[in-house]
Amino acid sequence: MKYNTIISVLMALLMCGCFRVGDFKNADMRVHYDSQDKYSMGGAKLDKPVDDLTISWLGDSVVIEAYDGDRVEFYEVSNQPTDDNTTMYYWHKPDGSLLIQYAKSGVKFNNELQKTLHVKVPRRAALDEVEINETGAVILLCEVWCNNLEVNTVSGQLVMEETKCSDMEVNCVSATIDAYWTKLPNSVEINTVSSTSTFYVPENAGLSCELNGVHAELDSELPVVRHQKRYSVFGDGACEVEINGVSAKLALKARAK
Repeated sequence: MKYNTIISVLMALLMCGCFRVGDFKNADMRVHYDSQDKYSMGGAKLDKPVDDLTISWLGDSVVIEAYDGDRVEFYEVSNQPTDDNTTMYYWHKPDGSLLIQYAKSGVKFNNELQKTLHVKVPRRAALDEVEINETGAVILLCEVWCNNLEVNTVSGQLVMEETKCSDMEVNCVSATIDAYWTKLPNSVEINTVSSTSTFYVPENAGLSCELNGVHAELDSELPVVRHQKRYSVFGDGACEVEINGVSAKLALKARAK
């Protein structure tokens, strides 16, 4: 994905059903998604394993963390009582995919509603695909393992603490990303309009960073092995980092031993 297509792609995120839709002046909000009849109401502790996880959440925090249990568990914490329309919904598909939605599809609700989603994943479990769609709040991933991670956010903050993934993609507008890594992914792609990313990595970390776009900046505490115009290599360059967009900043900071 090249930077000259990013603005249109990110704006499309605002229009899709996974994000907040409504008349802010009248404080009416709604979400839209397909196959509402397949979904169950509320949180759950699942008996069957989860391979893929997709979350669509609105304006409030999402916390995904590893724990010492043996089943995936999820629930919401709300600032006001919820009903059949405003509570969360989920669909655990036969193929092992888990979809979590903020509220019932097509139903209006007041934007004063604030709900934090908590998802607990067994510490030894490795998910395949994790996708998070969220607006205007904090996404926290703590010690989560997955093959592929995708985050789509507008005016959000992504915080990753010892999360392990092979490949990571973030599509964001006006966002901040803070990632604390002991083991780096194979690849990281960030497509953005106005974001600041900070990677906290071991001093001997190997990264190759490519900056594409307008007003893209890189600041690093790591020693540079090779540098060309928009391309820098640190260590063995094993983790491929690509930043595409407008007004994107990336800082690499060495973690204390």
